[in-house]
Amino acid sequence: MDGLTKALTTLDQLEIDQVETAKARALITGYHHRYQNDEWSCLDAEVPVIFEIPYTDLTYVGMIDTLVSGYGKQRVMIEHKTIGRDLKEYDAFTGRLPFESQISRYHLASLLKDEPIDQTIYDVIRKITIKPSRIAKGKENSIGTLWEIENHGTYYGFDVPDLPEDLERETAKLFEFRCTHDVLERPEKYYHRFGHITRSSHELRDTLVQLIDIAKDIESCKTKGRWYQNTEACERFGSPCEFLNLCRNTESIDDEVWGSRTGGSVSGADRLSHSGIGCFLTCRRKYFYRYVQRIERRVEKSNALIFGSAIHQSLEAWWMAKRKDKKDDGNQKDTGQ
Repeated sequence: MDGLTKALTTLDQLEIDQVETAKARALITGYHHRYQNDEWSCLDAEVPVIFEIPYTDLTYVGMIDTLVSGYGKQRVMIEHKTIGRDLKEYDAFTGRLPFESQISRYHLASLLKDEPIDQTIYDVIRKITIKPSRIAKGKENSIGTLWEIENHGTYYGFDVPDLPEDLERETAKLFEFRCTHDVLERPEKYYHRFGHITRSSHELRDTLVQLIDIAKDIESCKTKGRWYQNTEACERFGSPCEFLNLCRNTESIDDEVWGSRTGGSVSGADRLSHSGIGCFLTCRRKYFYRYVQRIERRVEKSNALIFGSAIHQSLEAWWMAKRKDKKDDGNQKDTGQ
């Protein structure tokens, strides 16, 4: 089974609505067409990161999206990112990639395993923002119209399934065809890879020192039972903190709105992740609720989170189809991706 078939099969097994499925299938199809002929072969996907933080009782954990090799036998980490805005407006994030702490810690973890990473590539996919619409009647030789469907049995060049006679609006499948046509016609709008992200030995030493300091601060908070609030973080980016009502004392952790937080597959007591560190540096009280009390508000997952997870799982299947156990011949040349 090829990568596209595996990825789409994985996607179809997930519980997301038809419109979001159509968008995801189109993006995965476009991804396959854009990158199927690159020379990266997959070493593994969803690779656990775990190492003991020196001078502390904490263990750092994480998960590398994809490890690949190729182009001169490089060992490369690929991190997938799905965004909802123009790739040209992504500079605020990409500007910090040269010193992004998660990348640094993953490079450090690989070095400690004596399997150093040569570079990281951020693999960014932009979400589709168009919605299902009415189908135009169209004129002769016009695509994406009723004329095309009636005269060619296709929609944007794709063979259409059986359709109702009174068709006026796009079905989920026709919408998928329009989305697929758009991503294939304008791949630069939806896909970009930011590569050649490296870390020097000096940067990795600094990363380790910072990690030890943060871990010691967390252990100190646990020992003293002091979890200071950062009131500047109560409403970041225009949204209230999940735990704001607990800090206000208008809710209790025993209320039905709160439930146990399970965490990811590598999480657990005395384990420290990138998101946990970010939470602690943002607000220690928030860290206390989320990672010590291990509670979260009982709410349905957002559509953005569900969609991003679906794309992520599909990409994992796509890359695993490129997995090779045999060694590369070493004659490949770096293309600069």
